[in-house]
Amino acid sequence: MILGDEVTSIGYYAFSGCSGLTSVISKIVNPPSYINISTFDRSVYDNATLWVPAGTIDKYKNTSCWNYFKNIKEGEPTGISTVMTTSEKPFDVYDINGRKVRSQVTSFEGLSKGINIVKMSDGSTRKVMVK
Repeated sequence: MILGDEVTSIGYYAFSGCSGLTSVISKIVNPPSYINISTFDRSVYDNATLWVPAGTIDKYKNTSCWNYFKNIKEGEPTGISTVMTTSEKPFDVYDINGRKVRSQVTSFEGLSKGINIVKMSDGSTRKVMVK
């Protein structure tokens, strides 16, 4: 769920019954203090990640009810779950079209910008994004 930056208040029970929320993305720079513990289900405070704008995490941690979230992170979720910097075993690198571009590589340094397909020595395949 995304809360836009124009939100100035959220009513009691506004998201009651939404116990399946796994992430709440707030684009609000100054979090409204006019929310109540009943705004979200208790399970949301316990299990969901609250994503807040960069540089505002302390505001959220110090604002009533927002501080009930057990997991608050700055930025927005990217879908990237793991960041790897090196590999102990050799792997092969393929381009986005499936063409092998490097063999027996042991480091992610020097990979092409964009998306690289990496076939690990254990047979698993990963997408590695290089900016």
